[in-house]
Amino acid sequence: MAIFEHHGRRYWVVSAGLSNISDRGLSPTERLVAWYVSQGLSNAMIAHRRHVSVRTVANQVASILSKLAVSSRSDIGQALFEGHR
Repeated sequence: MAIFEHHGRRYWVVSAGLSNISDRGLSPTERLVAWYVSQGLSNAMIAHRRHVSVRTVANQVASILSKLAVSSRSDIGQALFEGHR
């Protein structure tokens, strides 16, 4: 289980694989966004949950893709859960 804190809120995420990416330079916010992406949420849905703009989420997703060296949203999920990238 992982705990994310963002603006005073705590988010609990259950995933053994999530800790595998903590050393890849993702910020806590990026790890939370990556979790949402892996659950199939759209940028608009993530923006609504986080109370930020869709553009902010799009920029965060682009950063996550770059940092994980993957090319698609589904690859983010694989990197989170399989830890093979």
